[in-house]
Amino acid sequence: MEKIIFKTIVRLRRLAFFRVTDRTLMMLMPLAVVGSIFQFLWQSVFSPTSLISNIFYFDKWLPDQIFNASWYACQGVTSVIFGTFGLFTAYFSAQYTARLYQKDAQMAGVSGMLALLLCAYRFRDIRDFQLSFNWRFLNINSFLFALLIGFGTGLIFRFLGTDYTKYNMATKVLSNLNARYRFGLTATPKDDNKNDFTCLKALLGDIIYTIENKDIK
Repeated sequence: MEKIIFKTIVRLRRLAFFRVTDRTLMMLMPLAVVGSIFQFLWQSVFSPTSLISNIFYFDKWLPDQIFNASWYACQGVTSVIFGTFGLFTAYFSAQYTARLYQKDAQMAGVSGMLALLLCAYRFRDIRDFQLSFNWRFLNINSFLFALLIGFGTGLIFRFLGTDYTKYNMATKVLSNLNARYRFGLTATPKDDNKNDFTCLKALLGDIIYTIENKDIK
């Protein structure tokens, strides 16, 4: 029985949807942690009715300007993070789905956000040019819906998007370095150091890109 359950879990993890969900959650977890911290400060520290505020008597020794400013700041950060959490979910879900199939990931992510905004848009008479959205589709409560929208957008890019061909910068950099130091093709010391820094920077970027692609595959 345990082997059957283990094999089933392994098969599920190999599915594209669960792989994309795993990567999306990894990217969104730091954002969710920051939002949770500010939400705790907003509701449990700088709220006039909170337990911590009553224990330390903030209303007696802490200036009202600082207390109110902290309350509004924590409330604003919490509302922005959790109120637009669906947009980030749709972006990363579409991005990693497209990257899984070697498509243009950045364009897929932006398209995922636009698709979610289109779903949340309230179609009505817009003679006054006022945009109206159903914000429930954009907050953290619609995480699964936004995840599915992003995944569906990425699948569209799988069949209709352009292939992303990565230029092998590392090979060119290494060959150029080998040619320069082998045949003495060096300029002035100032230019030489500048070129070395540019080559190393390009090589580092190529290594990071390769590691990210190996993680998503």
